Amino acid sequence: MNLSILTALRSAQSHKLSRASTYVNMHSEKDITQLRGVNRPQFSVKHVQAGWGGMFGSFTHSKNGQINVYSLKIMNKQENKQHGSGGMKEVENERAILASFQKQSTFLPCLLATFQTSSAAYMVLKTPIVTDLCYMIDSSARKGGMDEPVAKFYVGCLLLALEYMENEGYMIRMVSPQAIMISSTGYAMLSDLRYAKKMTGNRQYTMCGDQSYMAPEMITGGGYDFAVDAWALGVLTCEMITGKNPFGDGNDREEEVSGLQSELESVTSNTSQYQ
Repeated sequence: MNLSILTALRSAQSHKLSRASTYVNMHSEKDITQLRGVNRPQFSVKHVQAGWGGMFGSFTHSKNGQINVYSLKIMNKQENKQHGSGGMKEVENERAILASFQKQSTFLPCLLATFQTSSAAYMVLKTPIVTDLCYMIDSSARKGGMDEPVAKFYVGCLLLALEYMENEGYMIRMVSPQAIMISSTGYAMLSDLRYAKKMTGNRQYTMCGDQSYMAPEMITGGGYDFAVDAWALGVLTCEMITGKNPFGDGNDREEEVSGLQSELESVTSNTSQYQ
């Protein structure tokens, strides 16, 4: 188990929580009622799954003799600060997006509560998590890829998640195996919305996400729209079926992206000389 997560869990168990909040959701009023007034959550760490956007464990809450188990997304503050310039702002962005949903999708997390300690931020999610898509792909790669009906099912789940987010006006910009969790009901869920962006114009220009699933228009800097999520899903579909990313491992893709950026800078520099 990741030592930083153990540290975060011990911190949560031994320190008074510095903040607790709940969000009203028309589909989970009963769950939120059970969570209100929770000051000292009890953690069960029998299963912790590593994901791109944090670690997933279980949140066990007992009230009136009834035990309820939820997912607990754990984000180490120090690691998030080291990850990039966005740091905890990206985590706050994800929290704000999940809290804003008026209707709930089966294929996206249902946020029940958030809290934090000095070392970590936590999100309590309604549906328990079993594993991530990365594990499913790695397991199936030994036999040449997932069975096609299974891959089709997961792709269908993700298409519905992307459709929901687009209807809300958001691009995901992080569709990768590590960012997709498999719930206890068997559905695939987009579990990392840190880089999700609401479209306020025709184009966005920030390059972010996993380079192995990055669309060409994001790399070239000419601006992009919702289509980048469709590209990433296409790459992911290929990886599920074949067991391999069509662009190689992350290191290969990083070198390719770096090379493209260098070529673009060279072209831009040469062009500016004749203007």
